[in-house]
Amino acid sequence: MIERYQHLYDYYPDEVLADKLYRNRANIAFAKKHGIKIIGPKLGRKPKYIDQAEQRVANAAARDAENRRGKIERSFSFIKHKCGLGLVRAKTATTIAVSIDFGVMMANIETVLRFFSWELLLTVKTNDIYLKISYRTNQIA
Repeated sequence: MIERYQHLYDYYPDEVLADKLYRNRANIAFAKKHGIKIIGPKLGRKPKYIDQAEQRVANAAARDAENRRGKIERSFSFIKHKCGLGLVRAKTATTIAVSIDFGVMMANIETVLRFFSWELLLTVKTNDIYLKISYRTNQIA
């Protein structure tokens, strides 16, 4: 993904929020070579003795990173559960891509509807059958 980012924007990102799975030696070496800071838990065993001031700074940085990662993970969770991407059962690459595109599109529509508090009414016709779909977001008072 870092290479793709570089291909799209012609420069590498300053930092990357990475899960434990992606914090391996090869990825860390790649990031170090290109001046990218990988934010996440350190590899290896935790040290026995840490200075209290150092610990506070490390905890604050870890908390900030987790908060930023949490926002991203909430978006993925919303798309998986509310928009149905957790239920993709397609077999071919084309139908999988269409399912994912549809889920992302629905997430974007949900966000816009929630932001503006709009109601959406769709009418679909198939084989002389009309189907009306009324979509309303939950109002938070």
